[in-house]
Amino acid sequence: MFADICDPGWSYFNGFCYYTSETCTNWTTALKKCRQENSVLVDVNNNEENVFLQHRHNGEKSWLGLNDMSTEGQFTWADRGAGNFTAWAQNQPNNFGEEDCVHALGVGHNYGWNDVKCTDCHQFTCKKGKMYKK
Repeated sequence: MFADICDPGWSYFNGFCYYTSETCTNWTTALKKCRQENSVLVDVNNNEENVFLQHRHNGEKSWLGLNDMSTEGQFTWADRGAGNFTAWAQNQPNNFGEEDCVHALGVGHNYGWNDVKCTDCHQFTCKKGKMYKK
């Protein structure tokens, strides 16, 4: 039914199309790759979307578009401004050793998030809605 809404290789969920990488990369490269596809490094609007995204990565860690590069401790979504929904794991974010980028910890960690170094290597998901559709 929704097959023609999203481009080939993208999946539909709740009004948006998602593409999940097969290999890991650093946060900045993930951001660039999503922008090249007229999409955003995923922002998360609610817990339902958070769970959906983390299942796409088979329980592995994955990049989110959330970061505090501009101002330490003030996390914002890379392409959408500030979001209200967060799912920080216990005692996170902690900026341990200059951690400015955020990844999802995966299914085995109650779908929580953690701040990590932006140079780490994780898979990522890009997101685009109707406004990005060609």
